[in-house]
Amino acid sequence: MGGIDWGDAPTWGAAVFAGGAAVFAGVTMVVQRRQINEQRQFIAEQSQNLQLERSELQAQAEDRKHTQARAVVMVAELPPSGSTAYNLPGPADHWEVFVRNGSAGALSDVTVRFGDAYNATNATPTDVGGVANGRSRGVPIHLIGSGRSFKFESRGSVRWPWRTPGRSCYSLTVRACGGRSTSMES
Repeated sequence: MGGIDWGDAPTWGAAVFAGGAAVFAGVTMVVQRRQINEQRQFIAEQSQNLQLERSELQAQAEDRKHTQARAVVMVAELPPSGSTAYNLPGPADHWEVFVRNGSAGALSDVTVRFGDAYNATNATPTDVGGVANGRSRGVPIHLIGSGRSFKFESRGSVRWPWRTPGRSCYSLTVRACGGRSTSMES
């Protein structure tokens, strides 16, 4: 045995290089697994934080909605005797509901429903005393600003029990900016 068999040297070099590449690949996989696990943990924490923030924002939105609803005033009454739904002489034959927005925000898509069967047919802006302050509009009213009020009227000859136990007499439906609907009954 006199020396190195150079015919096997390239094979040995390739084997050493392949072994080194395998070790490098193994170390890389371990490091990447660790990074992926850290990223998963970070994403889980972020998801939890986002869920808590979402819950808090929803609670704040509900609180604002309830605060605004408490500031909206509704009063239902028969119109003065001698006034019909069509402003003709005769006995009162319709209902009026006055809605005043006492909240800081605007109300949108406002309608009033009389009993279970009738929606308001028109609404007129009013001043604080309930006196008409503009022309009659179709319902729903798309926007009632802060401090503004409207008189909603049923159509003529609407007869339904004023105080039937277990049934609401009139209800107000307001669609918030986000598209959710809120109802108030009396």
